[in-house]
Amino acid sequence: TSTLERENNSITYPSASVSFIATNAFEALKSDGLGLNYMKVRFGYGSSAGFPSVYSTRNTLSLNGRAFVDESGTVVSSNTTSDFLGNPALKPETVSELELGIDSRLLDNRLGLNVSIFKRETKDLITNKDLDPSTGFTFTTLNGGDLEVKGIEADLDLDIFKGIDNGFGWNTTVNFYADEPTVTRLPDGIDQIIIGNFFTADVKNAAIEGQPYGVFIGDAVRRDADGNKIITASNGFYDFDPDDTIIGDPNPDWTAGFTNTFRYKGFSLYALINYRHGGDFMSKTATTLLSRGVIDFPFDRTGSFILPGVNEDGSPNTTQIGASDIAFENWLNGDEFEIYDGSTLRLQEISLGYDFNARALEKTPFTSLSVKLSGQNLWYKAFNLPDGSNVDTNTLANGVGNNIGLEYFSGPSAKRYGFSIKATF
Repeated sequence: TSTLERENNSITYPSASVSFIATNAFEALKSDGLGLNYMKVRFGYGSSAGFPSVYSTRNTLSLNGRAFVDESGTVVSSNTTSDFLGNPALKPETVSELELGIDSRLLDNRLGLNVSIFKRETKDLITNKDLDPSTGFTFTTLNGGDLEVKGIEADLDLDIFKGIDNGFGWNTTVNFYADEPTVTRLPDGIDQIIIGNFFTADVKNAAIEGQPYGVFIGDAVRRDADGNKIITASNGFYDFDPDDTIIGDPNPDWTAGFTNTFRYKGFSLYALINYRHGGDFMSKTATTLLSRGVIDFPFDRTGSFILPGVNEDGSPNTTQIGASDIAFENWLNGDEFEIYDGSTLRLQEISLGYDFNARALEKTPFTSLSVKLSGQNLWYKAFNLPDGSNVDTNTLANGVGNNIGLEYFSGPSAKRYGFSIKATF
């Protein structure tokens, strides 16, 4: 690869796989009726490599031959050094994966069940790292350590009605996926790497050795040995730890997809429902709407309150504060209170189509013709975000990148509708 220096620009990454069809080897396992019709066991090892973008190993100088024209009409050129520090020691990142799976068909081939377990390891992960501006640069690219992902995926495919002779057909598929990404190593001398954030003063995604990839770090309320929240006696507010603390894990516990396809005499109806279970989600929008009372504020605006917790000396908190103090000095003042459980049910896609049969096309120039009306992201329910916030857990502040689960006054997600015509002559 030409994006790395000569001593690191070549790498080998092999792959291999083997499978065994048990129902062919052992006829006794196979049934032509409603039992086991097919079973294959497979094992595979695969590896690949990733490389940095161009000039990641070099410092660069931008040249502008026509930066501006001064008052006398002289064209002035400029040279600008980049705020990116090149890293000539960069190496490729490597990804290797072991996978064991079983593919099977049962019930006269009406039911398919495929299950895979896998372990994926990334070595010398290429990532950006922030630098102190006093160095003359603001970030660099480095090999940021190792990542291990263990997971399981299962697919179930069921033909409830096969739709013989253009009759009623109904197929259902269910997909289940769960994984656990863990940072297993960071470069020597580095405790954590910030991999995603919107503002440095807010919640950030971090890579920390021994923790899930992308954990949230930020301000958290100090707690005593018994887990009680500590209150500042002078004002009755929560006492926030000045150092960043792990306050959440944005990785879902598991996800699932449920698909139904109905067919009858040329008509087809397709619907996909997705579900995300768990996974923390930081929403600045929901917290701000709630704190400012735009959506249901859970406290009497005219009342006074005592936050549950203890003073520094261990005595119970007795200091009264107002509703505004709760909203602006606690919710909006602490990253911990901006974290929500991201469990979400979503109607991801639905479509209705029709395929014209050959008889209907006899007097037309078409050999085939189909039409389809479709919609995506038509409805969702984020169960644990405040009612009325309408925040979509798929919305990210920084767009596509390493950030996970960070929402910072993002625009609303969009519903999409479409109509298509497909024809052949």
